[in-house]
Amino acid sequence: MQLSDITTQSYDYAAIFNKSTLDLVQKAFRISQEKGFYSGEADIKLINNYSFPILLNIVCYKNENGEVQQYSMIARDITYLKNYQKEITQQNIELQKVNRELDHFVYSISHDLRAPLISVVGVLEIIETEFYLEDADLHSYLSMLHLGLMRTDDSIKNILQYSKNSRESVKVGRVFIRAIVEEVINSFHSDLIEKNIELTIEIEDQIPFYNDSVRLQTILNNLVDNAIKYQDGNKKNKKILIRFTSEEQKSTLTVWDNGIGIEEDSDDKIFDMFYRGSSLSAGSGLGLYIVKQIAELLGAEITVKTVYEEMTAFSIVFPNLKPKYQRNGQEHYADR
Repeated sequence: MQLSDITTQSYDYAAIFNKSTLDLVQKAFRISQEKGFYSGEADIKLINNYSFPILLNIVCYKNENGEVQQYSMIARDITYLKNYQKEITQQNIELQKVNRELDHFVYSISHDLRAPLISVVGVLEIIETEFYLEDADLHSYLSMLHLGLMRTDDSIKNILQYSKNSRESVKVGRVFIRAIVEEVINSFHSDLIEKNIELTIEIEDQIPFYNDSVRLQTILNNLVDNAIKYQDGNKKNKKILIRFTSEEQKSTLTVWDNGIGIEEDSDDKIFDMFYRGSSLSAGSGLGLYIVKQIAELLGAEITVKTVYEEMTAFSIVFPNLKPKYQRNGQEHYADR
């Protein structure tokens, strides 16, 4: 059966379409005859060279002997859809450009703001350590200034973390949890010594664990930071426990401390942006919000157990993304 033999009412296809379109549609008919149906997009050109895109669907009906009885063809003009797709693609390109510019702006501003802050903090530390201050009020004022600058620096770093996390894609690789824990603990070494906090680390990582190492480190950093900040100054035995266990399908990270705990009316708000649940809060209120955001991005589940003035424990169950890593290949998801 030739395409030129098929007519709809009094219209002959050969009198409407140019040869290239006739050949294309004829090929679609042959495919539908072999497979039973054809579905695909095509650019239709008329004999006057006017063209437009269509979605072409052809069904071939055969009898019991396998002989073709008839064809059913539906051609839908998708010009509007194609134009809409082009518009969306262009908008995505422009949005990506804006995001890149915004990232550059955030990093630049963060650097420009942090540089003078760090310089002032350095000067304050020199004054506090090198000079004997007889004036107790002056010493108190300098300490308050120092604390305020450090809070501002923490806020800038958290904003930078939030911006980075919300824009960068998940990069799956083998997670070497011992190295991550060691790096995080080293960054808090002086705080742990200054506050006389006993740190316990329990790691069971016999089963290879795959996830986003950078984001997991960000979570651990924020949870340890919280555990240090909210220690109870009246307790002699200050403690923090970091526990990690791995299984075939999941791994669990727990950070426990015996600090001031969380009040009952605050435990459902601690993950809100900028929320501070205590007068002792020294941060930006973004730390736990970022933890929650990353957990959701990685498909992890986070739970909190707390007893006010006794303890707080954050547990996060991460899925083992090894199948995703294997499916996408190492060239796309580099190990940390």
